[in-house]
Amino acid sequence: MNIKLRAEWNKNIDSDIELVLNHHIGKWIGEPNQKYTIDIEYFDGGRSDTFFDCFLSESEIIEILPNLKYLEEFEEHFETHKLLVDSKFLFPIIEDACGVFFISTYGKFTGQIFHVDNGDFGFAFVAKSLEDFKVRIKAFDF
Repeated sequence: MNIKLRAEWNKNIDSDIELVLNHHIGKWIGEPNQKYTIDIEYFDGGRSDTFFDCFLSESEIIEILPNLKYLEEFEEHFETHKLLVDSKFLFPIIEDACGVFFISTYGKFTGQIFHVDNGDFGFAFVAKSLEDFKVRIKAFDF
């Protein structure tokens, strides 16, 4: 992770997760120009599917990071228990049609992938790792 991005994040980050991020930031998820989809079930029982194509770039992440305060507000609003997610270590990796995918960078949920929608459902556990996430995604054709 570059120095500017590391300074913007300014939180604990597991060294293995930092290596994963260094390898994926700004790259296509799979094949260039291919979109992918994944089924999502939120903690409150809501369901969604969405589509996406690449990991966020460093500049996109830097733009998002100052606005992550809403995650703590979502935790409170959706009464999300700390045994399910710890929003303070969620790092944005993919923006999709209805929210953002995050990887937990530190603590109990290190490496796990979560989705946060744009306001209707809150948090969803998506995968236990980035590799697990890649196994679960499906090619999406318009």
